[in-house]
Amino acid sequence: MTRKLDISARQVTAICKGAAKAGFVAEIKIGEVVVRLVPDDGPLSREHVPEFDDGLYQESLHELKKAQGMDEPLSRYEEQVLSFIAANEGKRFSINEVRGAGPTTTERLRKRGFVEFSYRTHEPMRIDEIWATEAAVRFLRMQQRHYKRFIVL
Repeated sequence: MTRKLDISARQVTAICKGAAKAGFVAEIKIGEVVVRLVPDDGPLSREHVPEFDDGLYQESLHELKKAQGMDEPLSRYEEQVLSFIAANEGKRFSINEVRGAGPTTTERLRKRGFVEFSYRTHEPMRIDEIWATEAAVRFLRMQQRHYKRFIVL
């Protein structure tokens, strides 16, 4: 008799495609069963599959958290704003062009040292332009390296 799996077939397919794209062999554990999907070019022995190094992961994660400038991780809006403005390094954006750049988000990013902004001349407390700092660009590169090295689903 069969029972429903804890993971859907679509999720398994997505994991396998993501692992193959990254050059890894997918290993999925469902309950007590471990399913290892091997590429067509032949079976892999256990010695060819790299073991997960938790110490290396924790070290990379610690560096990433230290680079964020605060103990709490970036919020969804902070990530969105930072990704948008840092993608065009050195370019200044009108605050109206940047989706999700509300007062709280911009202030938190400024405290982290990731953005700078200029104020309007007639309204000194209203932000006119926003741009990414070098620290923001370095942080995003470090984050990309971390996510490439340790696949996060």
